[in-house]
Amino acid sequence: MHTTPKSWLARKLAPYPRLFAAAKQLLYRAGGTVYRTEHEWLRSVFGDRKDVFFLQICANDGKSDDCLYPFVRAYSWRGVLMEPVRHLFDRLIANYQGADGLIFVNKALAEHDGKRTFYRLRETSDAMPPWYQEIGSLRREVILSHQKIIPNIDEYIMEEHVECISFSTLVENYNLRRLDLILIDTEGYDFNILRVIDFEKFCPALVIYEEKHLSAEDKAAARRLLLSHGYVVHAIGANAAATRTAFYSRGYWHRSLRMSAIESCRQM
Repeated sequence: MHTTPKSWLARKLAPYPRLFAAAKQLLYRAGGTVYRTEHEWLRSVFGDRKDVFFLQICANDGKSDDCLYPFVRAYSWRGVLMEPVRHLFDRLIANYQGADGLIFVNKALAEHDGKRTFYRLRETSDAMPPWYQEIGSLRREVILSHQKIIPNIDEYIMEEHVECISFSTLVENYNLRRLDLILIDTEGYDFNILRVIDFEKFCPALVIYEEKHLSAEDKAAARRLLLSHGYVVHAIGANAAATRTAFYSRGYWHRSLRMSAIESCRQM
């Protein structure tokens, strides 16, 4: 998930609560705002809990602009990391070397099993934004939407056929029994992914997805879908965080509610 300068700064400061709080106060006084970052949502929902199982869809290299990595390393979280691009997938495995309990899947999540055309920017030594390799999608128009930042972007777009797997096949193949956390970063395909997740069988405490590249219609539909499954959706810049309503009461987080809700979901 590439970021704006403000969100980049927010993520950098998030691990340092006192410094982050001071920075927010300064920005508030200047008439600006700082939203709760992905890092803060992870910390708020799971605290220092170690028994967390996640699904990360389009994990890239696992470290670049990634909110999950420090939690996996610090608390030994387990889960599934999906990345369809081979050279990024290889980096993903290398970056998590030594971490136990991780399943790496070199496929894209989609509606059906099979091969699909995937669009991304080729590797280059030309001047590019630092996040250019994070741009990859099943939709070519989403790649082209970055043309304001990369004027000749069409010269760098490449197509490749990637293996895709449906949610039901993923669950069956890897014997997934619970998901506490789902992170989606599919550059404009996030609503399609939300639609294929079985929220009746799985009730993750937190779902983080990217809204930036969704149409207004799909953005609203994604929120309605999550609302119908008992979630509250919170905007976090280009992304959104969906939390179970049981976790949220009068704008305050309550540890006892949070823990009991996680356990009740796991017993379903």
